[in-house]
Amino acid sequence: MYFLELDKHVSAASKLRANSLISSFRRSPRSGIEKEQLLLLISNTSSVILPNISDRWSWLLDPSGDFSVKSTREFIDDSMLPKTDVPTRWVKSIPIKINIFAWRISLDKLSTRLNLSLRGLDIPSIICPLCSIAVESTSHLLFSCQLARQLMIKVVHWWELEYQDFHSYEDWLLWFKNLRVSKRLKDVFEGVCYISWWVIWKFRNQVLFGINFPRLDLLFDDIVRLSFHWCSSRCSSNFDWNTWMKNPSSIIL
Repeated sequence: MYFLELDKHVSAASKLRANSLISSFRRSPRSGIEKEQLLLLISNTSSVILPNISDRWSWLLDPSGDFSVKSTREFIDDSMLPKTDVPTRWVKSIPIKINIFAWRISLDKLSTRLNLSLRGLDIPSIICPLCSIAVESTSHLLFSCQLARQLMIKVVHWWELEYQDFHSYEDWLLWFKNLRVSKRLKDVFEGVCYISWWVIWKFRNQVLFGINFPRLDLLFDDIVRLSFHWCSSRCSSNFDWNTWMKNPSSIIL
């Protein structure tokens, strides 16, 4: 059809306004492939209605037609990350952002090096930046890595609980459900675990993107400090810093 068109720069609007699609052709299409393409062109344009506006780009992933980072991220997540119906575990004693962070862990939706690689992003290495031993998956970074294990052992001993080795969120959840602790204290301890993962994730990002290397010896102190600040301000019962620091499992809620 383009070969037969005399005006090679004609607009779609001009063609559709004309009496016939072939009115500006140098000759009528003949049988065979020319006739077949003409019928296809007529079929494809028969239902087209052009509004009286200038051409513009339209982003199909958003109902508004405008580009958004959110719609792009949701498309990537839905297309390339595992789908599972995981119920949301909501802890009232910690901020919403920490709950959402823990929920993303349960779905394996953190932007770890492994997940970024699985999305097709070209990254220099998929090795864990904290230990340089294993692939940086969610399970390794927050559960199997030596740093994560040492921190969790400290947290569990701080709460005077029995530690059990686990290597994934599912392992941790099974261990957590079997803990013999009062429900209110258990909810608070779950929040402390979420905060521990949050502190590890922040430390990891500072290692990768920070100007100065962060202090490893302050991680446990950060967990104790942040969990006291958030939990004490959100729990209905009052408890002091000394009790929280020495034996949080003894507080009365």
